Amino acid sequence: MIGNESDVGALKRPVRTCIGCREREESSGLLRVVLEDGRIVPDIRRRIPGRGAWIHPRASCGLAATRRRAWARALRQQGTPDSSAVQEYLSTWV
Repeated sequence: MIGNESDVGALKRPVRTCIGCREREESSGLLRVVLEDGRIVPDIRRRIPGRGAWIHPRASCGLAATRRRAWARALRQQGTPDSSAVQEYLSTWV
């Protein structure tokens, strides 16, 4: 369980929210994505500078983010950025 008070002394890991399904999870279980040159790309090593968003590595979360128009909102961009690179990456995870 995340954030359980009985975990006194346990290592605290960052918790992020998936932009697709809106579930909270430790960042180690999520994929970071960033905006580069108008395209949303997966940041597998989590080193690309800039504002990032987090998503479960599942195609269903990618589709939900597109349906909810969450990509632009999470990355604070106007319009609809191209998320095809991330969608392609997520489709390999099933």
